[in-house]
Amino acid sequence: MLKIAQQLQLRWPHKTIQHGQADRNGSNHPLLNWYVKSAQLKDMEMVLFINEATLTPIVVPGIDFLRVDVRLVFQEVLLQMLALRMVSHQKARTYIDRCLATDQFEPNLTTNFMVEKASQEYRQTLSKQEIDLVHDQEEGRLMQDLVNLGHQLTASSSYMAAKSAADQVLAQQVNDLITIAAESGKNASKLRLSYNQWANQRSLMPKDKGFDQACQQIRELNVHFLSGFHEWLSQSLDKQALDDIVKIIADFQNHFLLKKHPLTICDDLTAVSSYLMAKMPQNDQQAAITYLRAFDLMGQYVMGIKLWTDNDFKVYHDALIDGGQGLVESADSPQDKQAAYLKMVYEMLVELTDRQTNVLKQALSQLSNQQRTKLQRLLQEVSDTEKEK
Repeated sequence: MLKIAQQLQLRWPHKTIQHGQADRNGSNHPLLNWYVKSAQLKDMEMVLFINEATLTPIVVPGIDFLRVDVRLVFQEVLLQMLALRMVSHQKARTYIDRCLATDQFEPNLTTNFMVEKASQEYRQTLSKQEIDLVHDQEEGRLMQDLVNLGHQLTASSSYMAAKSAADQVLAQQVNDLITIAAESGKNASKLRLSYNQWANQRSLMPKDKGFDQACQQIRELNVHFLSGFHEWLSQSLDKQALDDIVKIIADFQNHFLLKKHPLTICDDLTAVSSYLMAKMPQNDQQAAITYLRAFDLMGQYVMGIKLWTDNDFKVYHDALIDGGQGLVESADSPQDKQAAYLKMVYEMLVELTDRQTNVLKQALSQLSNQQRTKLQRLLQEVSDTEKEK
């Protein structure tokens, strides 16, 4: 919810901006509330957004500067801020949708002391900034400047000295609050129905009664999943590769998903992104590829046993891509990044053509005729080049 000071004349449309998958967490939470107040940068009217739970600030130019809906700029700055703090794109979009769901106009001075104190300090700091937004907009750096401006406000505020990483706290809480659960598709498997029995327990925390019991029951269900996954992998992988992959998925299911809440692989399709960002080795390219391969194979197996729908798999796959970006970004130079990316693509192609032909056929069947023709042309060009050597 945007809690807007009555003095602001924002002139935005009543219809909220929608992105991504619909919210599956209906309860209100201070993390979803942003107080919206006026501010000044040199002679430019600005709009200051302050998160109620973390006091994270976001500053955007008034509508007279950009002449677009202020909420549109706010959500783009927030999206970039969360991306820098390793929140998956889908989860960030879902969070932003919930924040923009409703507007509420309030008195200019609210009863929230911490928000008012932070607002005063942010305004004072902002008034002393020398940044030239007009020039930077022309140079295409406006959004990055606005993200940096939020960092500068928290870093220079004496009242917020202990919260200099307020955006990091925001990101951590977004990852914890926002979960995107799998749909309840038709013809669900017995294992999916068993997982569903614990769906209403996903809000439990370690201090709550019933948390340990729920986690233990989910671990027992995970044993059945991992047993079937192991058997499926054994048809195409050697023992070492199989053991490495099962170990990664077991850690994800039995530790990472159960650390703060009793979650199953059906309760948060975007959790894979957070896991990879936290766990995937950054200095060992081969080990990082093993992590990506493990979750790629898990997704294939999950679809095969009907735990997810096609829409669920798309959300999961997008989160997997988000989490895997660290593999390329960890390299030192552009050349290293390109080499790491090519190696990852090669490994996946080898896996698909040698051991996962059914999956490859399914993927190819979804290509358009134009895309298939282009692929045939590329293969022919490679073949012709090889003949010329």
